[in-house]
Amino acid sequence: MPQRTLPKFRPFPSDLPMEELAARQRRQSHAEWGLAVAALGGALPTIHVLEELQRYIDGDLSLAELARLPNAYPADKPVAEAVVRRHQLAEFQVPDANAA
Repeated sequence: MPQRTLPKFRPFPSDLPMEELAARQRRQSHAEWGLAVAALGGALPTIHVLEELQRYIDGDLSLAELARLPNAYPADKPVAEAVVRRHQLAEFQVPDANAA
């Protein structure tokens, strides 16, 4: 059985400020995770969702806009939902048990 590889996103511009680079790296990590999770469920990404994920990585598409993507493109639902869930997991912070 041939192995699938994740699509490659555009490289980051070399002149990005450090904060923007970190934000794009985080969004790309969420996008790649979402693609991988959807692929585990058998969902192949459409060209449309890949283009929209690139916009999300670049900061041109918000997480809320990405979450609404399946309304117009139902085939993109597994990927969009997985990316949104990954973002939510990243935002969840477990309280420090040692903090008093």
